[in-house]
Amino acid sequence: MHNPKVSVIVPVYNVEEYLRQCLDSLVHQTLDDLEIIVVDDGSTDGSLSIAWQYAEKHANLRVISQGNQGLSGARNTGMKHAAGEYVGFLDSDDWAGLDMFQSLYERAVEDRAELVIADAKVVREDLRTVDAFFDRAAWDELPVRYKNGPFRINEEPRALLLEPAAWKRLYKRSFLDRLSFQFASGLIFEDVPAHFQLLLAADAISLLDKPVCFYRMGRPGKITARRDRSVFQVFDIFDLAQSTLWASAADELVWALYVKVQMRFCTWLFRQIRENDRADFFTRWAAQLRRVPQAAFVRHAREFPALRERFAAFCVRKGWFLPMKHYCAAIACVRTCLPR
Repeated sequence: MHNPKVSVIVPVYNVEEYLRQCLDSLVHQTLDDLEIIVVDDGSTDGSLSIAWQYAEKHANLRVISQGNQGLSGARNTGMKHAAGEYVGFLDSDDWAGLDMFQSLYERAVEDRAELVIADAKVVREDLRTVDAFFDRAAWDELPVRYKNGPFRINEEPRALLLEPAAWKRLYKRSFLDRLSFQFASGLIFEDVPAHFQLLLAADAISLLDKPVCFYRMGRPGKITARRDRSVFQVFDIFDLAQSTLWASAADELVWALYVKVQMRFCTWLFRQIRENDRADFFTRWAAQLRRVPQAAFVRHAREFPALRERFAAFCVRKGWFLPMKHYCAAIACVRTCLPR
């Protein structure tokens, strides 16, 4: 059986308006040996029909149709069918640069990497702008030597501060198989525990400091725009991440970086959710953060000495809801006043 260089898994659910742009960006990739697996996750619009149209024209694209299992379930189904030496993902409302998978594959082969992480661009449809991705500052703070060769996470733990997005990474399939890896089923924000599990387990991580794909913001129905209580699933997600850290006997620096990631994620959601759900959200957040080893907060204060960092973490651990609420309101005010 022929094994392609890369299998790209595209989960699809009710994205007929955006799917053609996504699939066009894949069928025209410069990598000459690419398998495209489209997993339709029970779409009720014209998405499945569009996918079949592409499958009829492109021999390297196949379609799998299943009942709705969520993004994790669709990705996991795609992994079961993937034959490539490496596996990548692309969300169906985003699109790839035409050399995305050639660039990722060449870096993976050159470095014998089990995991390659690349940069991306943010396309804001409502503002009609293209901006740097959210973790650009974290990229800029990483030493150059780790951008030019493979490393393990204990050599440069701050790579944990890169955004956990699975769709701008490439994974060696044998690495995923060795871990019996699957995305957490039935939960949103599934990239977070995968991020910690895979970076802590990889023997060779490579970085590709180049934007390779485009993340669409501002479309209706996007998971990251939710304001209801479904976002409380973030605590299940961070429970899984904490379990990984305990199981791997993570040191205090890794725990401190976990605190940084969790604070960033939960502060964003705390500001976004409906006003009448914030107190409950904060209670869960505080309880979860108290389960982190005390040494992590001492190290967190040393690694991130800015007063705002320490103040926010202190408020949450102490359960000070109103100070944290006013702190987030102040952040929103400052960001609104800043020039774009």
